[in-house]
Amino acid sequence: MSRGGSHPSRPTIRSVLAALAFNALLVVCARAAEEATIPASDAIASCAVESQAVGAGAWKPPRVTCQDVVVFLREAKAVSKDVWLHNYSHVAMADHTGTIILNTGEKIGWLIRPGGLGRLTLQNGTELFLVRCCVK
Repeated sequence: MSRGGSHPSRPTIRSVLAALAFNALLVVCARAAEEATIPASDAIASCAVESQAVGAGAWKPPRVTCQDVVVFLREAKAVSKDVWLHNYSHVAMADHTGTIILNTGEKIGWLIRPGGLGRLTLQNGTELFLVRCCVK
């Protein structure tokens, strides 16, 4: 049989291994996202508010405190990134950000947007997308 013959193309070992490695990576990423959970308030050792939203014109954004963050986390539900990005509205340019440190020492970045959206970014880069109101 010739290499340039009329046989249909067959996957090479290299392409099969690449596909298997890619699928394994997807499984690991999906499992990490599934295992990420919203920390309970008693698991939080400390909290810091690092940036507050700036008002525009007559609109003045509410101030966010660490207590507000704890309440948000207690009431929020995790949703997929796609749902978070496309199914909810928020106030533009009004993000509040900061960090929480868990009792385990893990540092987690948080973001809260007026309108009930939030995000946690774990040390390993995993993001947990949160909605506090109107979970569909």
